[in-house]
Amino acid sequence: MVAKFLNKISRKKLLFLVVVFFILFVYTFFQRADLSDSDIELSLEGPDTFNAEVRTEFEIKMKNESSFELQDVVFFVNLPEFLSFSGLNGDDRRVSEQKIDVGNIEKGSEVSKKFELVSVETGATGSIKVRAEYAPKNLQGRFERSASHEVLISPLPLTVIFDVPDRVVNGQKITGTAHFVQNGNIDILPLFAKLVVPSSFSLEDSEPKPYKENIWKFDDLESDKSYEIEFRGVMRGEENEIKEFILMFGYIKEDGSFASQYKTTGSVNISSSPMGFEIKADGKDEYIASGGEEINFSVKYENKSGVDIEDVRITVQLSGSVFDLDKLNTGSGFFNRNTRTIMWDKNFLDSLARLKKDDSGEVTFSVALKDNITPKNYRDKNIIGTASAVIESLNIPLALRGLSVRAEDEVDVKIRSSLNLFSRAYYYEGPFSNSGPIPPRVGEKTTYTILWQITNTVNDIRDARIEAPLPQYVDFEGGVYPPSSGFEYNENTHSVSWDIGMLSSGVGSVFPVETIAFTVSVTPTDNMRGSTFDLVEQSKISGTDTFTEEFLEDFAPKVSSSLPDDIGVGQGDGVVR
Repeated sequence: MVAKFLNKISRKKLLFLVVVFFILFVYTFFQRADLSDSDIELSLEGPDTFNAEVRTEFEIKMKNESSFELQDVVFFVNLPEFLSFSGLNGDDRRVSEQKIDVGNIEKGSEVSKKFELVSVETGATGSIKVRAEYAPKNLQGRFERSASHEVLISPLPLTVIFDVPDRVVNGQKITGTAHFVQNGNIDILPLFAKLVVPSSFSLEDSEPKPYKENIWKFDDLESDKSYEIEFRGVMRGEENEIKEFILMFGYIKEDGSFASQYKTTGSVNISSSPMGFEIKADGKDEYIASGGEEINFSVKYENKSGVDIEDVRITVQLSGSVFDLDKLNTGSGFFNRNTRTIMWDKNFLDSLARLKKDDSGEVTFSVALKDNITPKNYRDKNIIGTASAVIESLNIPLALRGLSVRAEDEVDVKIRSSLNLFSRAYYYEGPFSNSGPIPPRVGEKTTYTILWQITNTVNDIRDARIEAPLPQYVDFEGGVYPPSSGFEYNENTHSVSWDIGMLSSGVGSVFPVETIAFTVSVTPTDNMRGSTFDLVEQSKISGTDTFTEEFLEDFAPKVSSSLPDDIGVGQGDGVVR
């Protein structure tokens, strides 16, 4: 009886809950049905076309004609790659998506948000997209609306013909031209043209002269009148490299930077030279030498063009202050001291009158380096001497028209630093007051000052270190001047060392000699009577030349009790009595 009663109540509760949920569903459905897409309008307004590098305003509008308040409204703006936001949230930046918080939109009202865009490209097309997310009051979930706007970044109304050679050889002088005509209204005057050249191109001259480096200024433009820029320079590069020139037109911003509103390009292919050519120093592409050294240079050449080439000339120019031109042997070449150039042509070498296809040859010369190469100031380091060689002919065969019959090569001579160590001993001189008898006496202690001095010429030295063993009868007294954490006495090896670390170039010429002093003592024994004795064994300095990356070292001979560098010590005063 009780079970039937409870079961009856449960069925009534279940029926009640079903009815309640049904009523809520119907209520929500009719509320949502009352929110129509046509009641929410989202639009993006702005120009269809605009110029690059010009800040252009766009406006997002959202109108709420529904019977709901729209809460937590947010706009998301997506741009094509060529556009960037300007001024949103106080910055100028390129982002994939920009969020704009709007807040709430009352029913029957409209809000708008403005933003600026800028393009660094011209001639680009794409779509600006905006998405609005919102939550109608008293309704669950978030809703979306979207809009888009197609834009074209219009270039300046110019017709431009930009001409550079299709192919050149390394080291060839080239001429490029740009002709342009105004074929519409240009509302930015003066108009500026900017030429961006490859890093391996050396711009030598242009007509007209630039307003400033690689930029030309045109104050007035007449419709249908042709304007021209001609530029000349030397093109360098590896075989099969493609070098790109960029010509832009636009204006100069307030901050002095160039704003491009029209861009065109031209490409140059580096072709193989008709001439095979190389110069080496003692058989090497790069040579490391010391002052006073004689270097033998060889210049090899080959006609790879497939045709005979007439009136060939070879020149080698020696640049840098390291060569001793009084010790130059030019072989069969002619030397012009004013230009520091050695030349070989048909007047000095018969085979150069007509270099037949596949023919090859070699010319040689030698020159010594100056004996004493030292820096003149603190910037005068990492010194190089260069031998720059060129082979060319101005009589270009018809089959090679358009290419320069020219090849060039160079070899650098790097000067290694001269690292020198001097080891001396004193009694009366130096930073310490020594004690004991001079001449030394058996059984009596005499102290001495040992002085290490270092000079270094043209390159910085890293990991510089001096080390020397002490004879067994010599005691280290502990005095070091100037105090240095890098100086150390090793009891186990009975030796002294000084870790200098980085040693600057110019020590001993531009900068003072690096010096350190320390004290030792000797108490002579009877078997030392009547002779001198050594105070320090052979000392060695070592380190790595930071320019040539060579390991360098120098040795200073033993120093003895005769103290030849101490002016207060007479002859024989180093002999034990």
